Amino acid sequence: DCPSETSRPGPANVLQRLLERRRLRQADVALATGPRSAALLAPLARRVAVLPVPVREPAGPAAVNGAGDVVTYSADPANKGLDLVCDAWWALGERTEGRRLHVTGVSPERGRRLLLRRGIAEPPGLRWHGTVARERQIELVRAAGAYVSASEWEGTGIAQLEALAAGVPLATTPSLGAYEAYPIVEELEPSLVAPVRGERELARALAAALEMPAARRRDYAAGATAAVGRYSDDAADRALREEILPLLAGGGPGA
Repeated sequence: DCPSETSRPGPANVLQRLLERRRLRQADVALATGPRSAALLAPLARRVAVLPVPVREPAGPAAVNGAGDVVTYSADPANKGLDLVCDAWWALGERTEGRRLHVTGVSPERGRRLLLRRGIAEPPGLRWHGTVARERQIELVRAAGAYVSASEWEGTGIAQLEALAAGVPLATTPSLGAYEAYPIVEELEPSLVAPVRGERELARALAAALEMPAARRRDYAAGATAAVGRYSDDAADRALREEILPLLAGGGPGA
């Protein structure tokens, strides 16, 4: 997804970064998981090909649901910006009344410890789910009025791509790494993207997601679902057949 230059900074990971750079230079082909991944790998490898991670979202886009709750996935709460998400939720004030903020992937104890360290009170309406089965994650997302993301860095960002596949408005900050969903949302609906990782900017983007008119929400859902088609099983099979295997066989794409 993304090289350790991005995901593993700091002196403790110097050896890993050096070994990774050497291996990438030796590789015949470096397989990227998407366009952003390919851009990060291009300076480090002789040849890069994209083998997209399949996003398997069943049953097409969810129903238009502007009155729904909000979901965020926070397996690593510090990196996933759980504190920033909660700050933005507080900043929305009365606009969160009657809604819940569903936090998946992290235990209540771990999530609350992060909020305590950051001096943030647990906001009203927050519901801790812990680790959930993928089916339950998809169920929560499909019923949501919005998905919110504030990661410091992302490998590929599968959870966000699943939200797009379900047609759910994705309110998001930029993230380091190969965060593939960000440019999709930026093109589809610029009001949903925060220019920087900040409370005010994320609150504004989340408000735009929750207040999106029904007609615009339907258009957004159709565009988002179509855009994530490039991360389908068929797209992965096609890339493997038409580009990657010919490269490994010594020819080239389409050979």
